Amino acid sequence: MNEDPQNNAGQAGGQTPVPAQQSEDDTNAGPGFAELGMMLLLAIGKDSLDAALDLAFGIGIVLNRITNFFIVAIFWLWCLFRLHKFPTKRFLATAGLKFIPILDALPAWTAFVVSLMVKKTVQSFGPASLEQTIELVGKKT
Repeated sequence: MNEDPQNNAGQAGGQTPVPAQQSEDDTNAGPGFAELGMMLLLAIGKDSLDAALDLAFGIGIVLNRITNFFIVAIFWLWCLFRLHKFPTKRFLATAGLKFIPILDALPAWTAFVVSLMVKKTVQSFGPASLEQTIELVGKKT
């Protein structure tokens, strides 16, 4: 019996397990829900800071603009490296809104990340699943 011990070590019938092949789509699938959740926490924190500083006797007019440069850079790099594309319309609208006094108190970054989460959910489950969900919700109301 001249069998290679590595080929059948611990395996019934001498078969070796074949490692699962990962396609390029799996490795570049983009951010998962945990990562999106962390970005959502960052967005909620920034939107809360904007609202609080706007209420602090106008100090937000200066400080919100300074923090906006950093948050825009963080989200821009995240979109570029993790999403592998640049969501220009949504991103630029959000960034532009956050540089307008008074309107910067709106939760625009939170809405941006939530829109990405919704898009990821629809892509994960497919449009057929979304249509079934809409039908189920329509039947219950």
